[in-house]
Amino acid sequence: TNSLNVISGMTFYSENGLTSSFPTNVRTLEDSNSAMAGVKKEPWYNAVVKNNGKPYWLPPHDSKIVEGRNASYISSISVIKNTTGTKVLGILEIDVSVDVLNSALTDSKIGNDGYIYIIDENGKIVAHKDAKLAGTQLNANVYSSIKSSKDGDFKFKDGNTKIFGVYSKSTTNGWKYVAVVPEVELSATATNIQKYISIIIIICLIAC
Repeated sequence: TNSLNVISGMTFYSENGLTSSFPTNVRTLEDSNSAMAGVKKEPWYNAVVKNNGKPYWLPPHDSKIVEGRNASYISSISVIKNTTGTKVLGILEIDVSVDVLNSALTDSKIGNDGYIYIIDENGKIVAHKDAKLAGTQLNANVYSSIKSSKDGDFKFKDGNTKIFGVYSKSTTNGWKYVAVVPEVELSATATNIQKYISIIIIICLIAC
């Protein structure tokens, strides 16, 4: 029912029959065969089949799922097989507007200038509070610091600003969720905590 308006469109590309989609429909068998043939030529097709039903996520890409409206989407693509798992029936594509994730991160804030973003397994930005960065490649130096591990922390410089970051890899789609914050804000927070601890210790000593 898509009551939360998360899904922008869905398409089932049929191996032997009519391809159907929402909000548009491919109506002829010739069009359906052409659509499925096009899917098989996509660079991600073999990876989708190899996933054997587990969703394969495409990073932000431009598509025209509504006639006349070209926009950017994130897509979950899965192979659909028969009940015995021996025959491919088709490919299911679920499209989500990049705005759904970007808007969720717009108001995210860590300290004064920290923020969160999401990247895929190849270092492409899936979602960012700066929507213009969605679909672009993460800085090579930053990506090299985080691509080899499932989770951890890292440091880098943004101009003259030293940045501290932490990241964690999703077990469902391979995306990495990254949070970064200027180191100076961490130091300020630590200093404030130390001040409070010192005050508490003094109060406790007086009380004793």
